Amino acid sequence: MKPFRWLTIFCLLVLILATMSACKNDDDDDDKEDQDDVDDDDDQDDDDDNDSVDDDNDDDRLLLVGFDGERIASWLQTADGWQKMDIPQPELTTDETDFRLGPSLVVDGQTIHSAWNITNEQTYCSTTKRHQWLLFDEADGWRFVEREPTAAGHNVRHLGLTTDGVFWADTYYHYSWWYPNGDGYEHDEQLYNFTGNAPVAAYDLQTGSVEAWAMPATGGWAGVLIEYEFAPFTFSFLTFADSQWTETAMPPDWQNGFITALTTDDAQTGYGVFCEVDAKGFSLIRLAAEGWTQIPTPDSCLAGDLAYVPRRLTGVAEHVIGYSTYWTDNRFLELRDGQWNCRSTIGYETVIRGAVVLTDGRAFLWLDLDLSSDDPVLVEVLPDSLDTMSLPDDLLRIEQLLAVGPDVPPRLLVDGAR
Repeated sequence: MKPFRWLTIFCLLVLILATMSACKNDDDDDDKEDQDDVDDDDDQDDDDDNDSVDDDNDDDRLLLVGFDGERIASWLQTADGWQKMDIPQPELTTDETDFRLGPSLVVDGQTIHSAWNITNEQTYCSTTKRHQWLLFDEADGWRFVEREPTAAGHNVRHLGLTTDGVFWADTYYHYSWWYPNGDGYEHDEQLYNFTGNAPVAAYDLQTGSVEAWAMPATGGWAGVLIEYEFAPFTFSFLTFADSQWTETAMPPDWQNGFITALTTDDAQTGYGVFCEVDAKGFSLIRLAAEGWTQIPTPDSCLAGDLAYVPRRLTGVAEHVIGYSTYWTDNRFLELRDGQWNCRSTIGYETVIRGAVVLTDGRAFLWLDLDLSSDDPVLVEVLPDSLDTMSLPDDLLRIEQLLAVGPDVPPRLLVDGAR
């Protein structure tokens, strides 16, 4: 459960190995080192068949986490279809009722860090109870990892891993109630780093909540804080440098709101979605060391009853996809080749639930039809069209869209199920 969600609403894959024949003369440009300056392509499997074109992207695979009708599992994309891989489930106590997968952090396209978020859900109240760490790689699959919980009662909201090997977690305790005679909540949130498997409290957010997070491996600015003390709201920006977090005020022209999404792959520049509270509107912005600037919304996203601005962002460098997870608007924004374009999932009455952008220019969207989470669609986003992809026969509902392989960004963070 996400604190302050009402405020946001208010503001409106086994590797796919390069197939190698048993014949002696298999030189189909699939050498492990992918050195396309070496002319080893004898089988002419690309249009021009010249090794100046790097067509080795077979090692990148999508990984779906979802529900098969009985339990949460994962499916890894392979040359022979989807390979199902089990995820160990937590054992609930009598004081725990539900568990959902928290955020997943893909590191260097090889290892995935995640956690089960465990809660107690009742008719008139909801409480976070604990979390249990998970780790994935292709060799050993999913397993529990001996990393200590950050604090009693906490769930996990965001994850990071810096180049010095320090693991970071943003975790929180939240208790909310909605009884006939009144409602309310208690909230406590902290940032932790780990010395080995032991957590160390690094920054106390108290009643604040990190609503957007982008922590590249090199550090730099990384998150946004909404601090709520009933009245007024205060909006601050968190930066990460020299192994520590610092809270700074929003820039002068951006103080009447907060950021709902961030994407960056270096310490200085990136993109965000800004929510201006009084105007009840969202805008797309570019963040850079020299300042923040608003990006004009493409004309085709201004058509209709409501101008389209995304609530979520994902991307690498200058290839970014912006989408919304709240209603069946078929539009999404894409930054490609230096130009922001308003695109559409025409043919689908959908809500876009997730996206992955790879460093080789490929991108993928996960959609739900008619707001039904039991009718998922997976598409590849091509420059001028969408290509529908097949899904596992026993996959009923997608929870997360992930990827592994050499073209996955060094740090790919995917939100947890909510």
